[in-house]
Amino acid sequence: MGHHMLECYCDDRSRALRRLLYAELTQFPDLIDIVRGRAADRVTDCLADKLARLSLAGRLGPLDPTQAPEHFVALLTGPMEARARLGTRRVPDDELWAVTRAAVNTFLHAFGAAPA
Repeated sequence: MGHHMLECYCDDRSRALRRLLYAELTQFPDLIDIVRGRAADRVTDCLADKLARLSLAGRLGPLDPTQAPEHFVALLTGPMEARARLGTRRVPDDELWAVTRAAVNTFLHAFGAAPA
């Protein structure tokens, strides 16, 4: 799932949308709320639901369903801006997988279920 999220994040349309947002945000500050409400918040809410279910099933430790998905998304997308040179470089799939593995490992280190 993390790899798929990164593929979407690095998609040409997604990069173009971020460039447009960065360029126009000072003139149209409501754009960020529109984009978040129609796309980003939906993804975060869906991820929050999945993580909460995993926590309830004992596959993850206790977590805040609001903060945990934000942390996971930040672990995925944070390194991508530098690796993509702020959207000017296409990131190879092996790098996407490396970032995905690192993000998942870090997330599980913080939120993984304690051994029984």
